[in-house]
Amino acid sequence: MDGYGKRVLIIDDNEDILYLSGMALLDRGYNVYTASDGLQGSEQMKKRRYDVVLVDYHMPRLNGLQFIEICRMMWPETPIILMSGDDSVTGHSDLVKGIFGCIAKPFEPPRLVELVNRACHNLPQEDRFKLPRGGRKTGPRTSPLIGRDAGLRAARAVPLTN
Repeated sequence: MDGYGKRVLIIDDNEDILYLSGMALLDRGYNVYTASDGLQGSEQMKKRRYDVVLVDYHMPRLNGLQFIEICRMMWPETPIILMSGDDSVTGHSDLVKGIFGCIAKPFEPPRLVELVNRACHNLPQEDRFKLPRGGRKTGPRTSPLIGRDAGLRAARAVPLTN
């Protein structure tokens, strides 16, 4: 089990995303906690330490960017993965400072599990640093992505059934 004993907090106002991503992570052995907005998520963060936090971009009361700002001040070492259906966010993740990565919604559960696994085990992301025009490989200090995965693309939408 990849996530045995690891705690993951999922913050999203969409119940379907909470359920589907939570089940995918539970199946891999993660302990999953959920919150329906950034304010509730920050309250959860005060209760226990998490190995990784997944946060939606668009939420009521406290959005994903505001949550990340608070989280970076209070829990700077906690890896954060930003989830969004907005291409302007996932396509330009250099706009968001202090995150481990971005994933576009809707996403394939195996891709989410892989990203969470890498964040929990402090592993670099695949294709994390792109080759610049000159062909020289960049490192974490020289990459224009500053360590974030901007190359993710949305998966095909699969209709949910009850």
